Amino acid sequence: LQGIGGSMIFATGIAILTAVYPEEERGKVIGINIAVTYTAIALGPSLGGFLTAHLGWRSIFGFTVPFGAIGLLLSILGLKIEEKRAPVLRFDYPGAVIYGLSVFLLIYPPSLLVKGIGILLFLLFLLWERRARDPILDINLLKENRVFLYSSLSSFLLYTSTFATGFLLSFYLQFIKGLGPQTAGLYILARRISQAVISPSAGRTSDRIEPVYIATLGVGIAIIGLVFLFNFRIDTGILYILITLIILGLGFGLFSAPNTSAIMGSVSKENYGIASALNATVRVVGQAMSMGVATAVIGLILGPVRITPERFSRFLQAMRSTFAIFIVVGILALFFSIRRGRLR
Repeated sequence: LQGIGGSMIFATGIAILTAVYPEEERGKVIGINIAVTYTAIALGPSLGGFLTAHLGWRSIFGFTVPFGAIGLLLSILGLKIEEKRAPVLRFDYPGAVIYGLSVFLLIYPPSLLVKGIGILLFLLFLLWERRARDPILDINLLKENRVFLYSSLSSFLLYTSTFATGFLLSFYLQFIKGLGPQTAGLYILARRISQAVISPSAGRTSDRIEPVYIATLGVGIAIIGLVFLFNFRIDTGILYILITLIILGLGFGLFSAPNTSAIMGSVSKENYGIASALNATVRVVGQAMSMGVATAVIGLILGPVRITPERFSRFLQAMRSTFAIFIVVGILALFFSIRRGRLR
């Protein structure tokens, strides 16, 4: 139920903001939205840890109920419902099943072979949608709109190359550097905080300057952060780690709002919904792919064993191998970001 509700929120939120605000303020409002999102992501683990330590893990779910109720009330009171006449469409059940299976295989099994099958199923889904009478995804949106397609690919690839870095660093900081879980979590927050700080400025700037330029700069900075991660050793200093996390956060903060603004600005108003939904989908699937790559590489190199001092070198090998893959994926994201063309 949370997944269904979350999909309704994330698939429509950006579409509502894009429809309500004028084009010259699109980047600003998207930047604020992303800043709020990353602020919540940064606060969530810390608040969750505090509540678990003092009131038990069940208190987390009770604590979030009032916030959900306030959000529901604000939505009811603040959002104007517009009735629109739309043609009656048939639901594409075969397309939905193929797409659902492809996403499931891309997200859950930690096997590169299974994920390859998921990619093939997704390609089959695209072929099916070309012939479907009422497709879930309008292929022409991808086929005829290079800014939309390449911006979406850049987003998918950048999330794939960066999302699992926090997962790997949590193990690195706890096992290699000997930090406690809460202390390690606070260090990792540096990336989220820098993302939240820079996103509104990046969004406002993308209203005045071609958003493609700012997003591409963000991808380049994120790749630099990945290179720094690749150079982590057992004796790497805490200051170096913090600087690396801040670089990653700045890169992603510069990328997110301008890239989303480019995606939404490249489609007509009637396609805001599908553009927003696809933007959310590529983000989630990219995050899942990132975790899948990280767990698969660790499984291949380290195996199903505990991370003990005698296995630190193997873990570092697995971590650096993962970051090497992520650097290559990040370079692909940079290529598509450069090649997407201008929005204006």
